[in-house]
Amino acid sequence: MHHLLLMLALAGQAAQADDLTAYTDDEDLDDDLDWDDDGSRPDSDGGEPDDDPTWDVDEDDLPIDMDADPDIGSVGGSELLQDASLEEDPEWDVDSPEDAALGEEEPPPMRAAARKPVRPVAVGRTPLADNYPIEVVSTDLESVVIELPVLISQRRAELSGEFWLIGEIYLDGSKVSESRALITSAGATEDSPSFVWIKAQAPAAEAAGTVEIRMSRQEVGGASSDLFTTRTDYKL
Repeated sequence: MHHLLLMLALAGQAAQADDLTAYTDDEDLDDDLDWDDDGSRPDSDGGEPDDDPTWDVDEDDLPIDMDADPDIGSVGGSELLQDASLEEDPEWDVDSPEDAALGEEEPPPMRAAARKPVRPVAVGRTPLADNYPIEVVSTDLESVVIELPVLISQRRAELSGEFWLIGEIYLDGSKVSESRALITSAGATEDSPSFVWIKAQAPAAEAAGTVEIRMSRQEVGGASSDLFTTRTDYKL
């Protein structure tokens, strides 16, 4: 009898242990549903059920990849201008006049036209001789303008008196005008060459022709003597 009671006591203790194990397992499974009426866990300090310490971060500190999500509207109160419709609008693909101007190559800087020397080269040239060609300055449908420099002296001491320098202009063999210049020592530079320019306009009857200048020297109140004759062709 004594042995029978001992066996029953041991069996009861084993059953209680099994019930305790089962209750513990069930409590673990239903742990997420075991909340108090105020929404807090019995073993917690009253925090929200979904509180997760890993998400307790200020939104302004979150790194944002602007390229990863083009539809982000605002983060931390700052509006982000990410409007996909602007990219789809064909008007935004057209360069403005300012942009087109910036894309064009700048023209090269303009070079100043070479200035014509005030005086032609006179080294080794003989005064009152055929030293320079006639220059055709301009032409149009009715006239031609010509110019001829004449070396008067290399220095003032070469001029001892006064005389007239005469230039007769011929167009295709016919005299059309005459130019006269009074040459004096007062009008010459002291230690450098001096010049006179014969410049005239001749009527052009044809589209092409020949201009001729016959130079002569005439003493004041005296006779004249030929110096030289030069000519050039022109074409309108």
